[in-house]
Amino acid sequence: MSDQEKALAAIDADNPLAMFSNNQESDDVFEKEVGTGANYLPYVIIVGKSADLTGPPHNCTAGDFYLIDNTGPTRLGDKIDVHITDYRMKALKYKKDLRVISSHDVEDPLYLEIKTISDKLSVIKQQKDENGFSYLWGPEYLLWLGDIGQFATFFCSNKTLKRAAREAIHIRRGKIATFEHDWIVTPDYSWWGIKVYDCSTPLATKPKSTDYVQEVVDAFKNEKNVEKIKDAADSMYAGTEEEEER
Repeated sequence: MSDQEKALAAIDADNPLAMFSNNQESDDVFEKEVGTGANYLPYVIIVGKSADLTGPPHNCTAGDFYLIDNTGPTRLGDKIDVHITDYRMKALKYKKDLRVISSHDVEDPLYLEIKTISDKLSVIKQQKDENGFSYLWGPEYLLWLGDIGQFATFFCSNKTLKRAAREAIHIRRGKIATFEHDWIVTPDYSWWGIKVYDCSTPLATKPKSTDYVQEVVDAFKNEKNVEKIKDAADSMYAGTEEEEER
């Protein structure tokens, strides 16, 4: 891809995303936590090489991006063009996708408790507590997926994705970007991460209205603490736990 092809694509003034496409300054919450939907929103993951989704019945391809919703995983490919519309912080506690507890308020005791336990487990290279709960935290981005015309979230919950957030995602808020899979190799480990760069191609679809965009953004930003008890068949949480040690 040439430098010209990587040039930043503009958002047309009549695109409902335009009001969220100005240059956004860094903010205190993000820097403190990470450093220098209306209704249910599906989410995007990059499937790790040992993720459960790579086996039956889904047989997902490791290294590809997938949209996860109540119908299961939908393959998006090894790269996706997105508008990085907004973000929030997230702390998540979950157990086999049957009980999910999350907080987006960085001042709330629940958020601080989940983050503290997550960091302690990471230090001892342990993924679950004695009761089988997993703990994750990091920035969560609201993305408009141009190819399929849908909003989804992208949770940067492990060290690899937090690094991508610090170095490439957060500075592109309000812009069109390409997320592409990246095979990372070290002397001891190898795993899937992502590369993020400016996208020169206008998005294939745009939201139906500015009011709709505002509705989704408001719901995304205003959600604080959530606890859900799920049926195992309703949906799945497929993280990239293999990257947590990196």
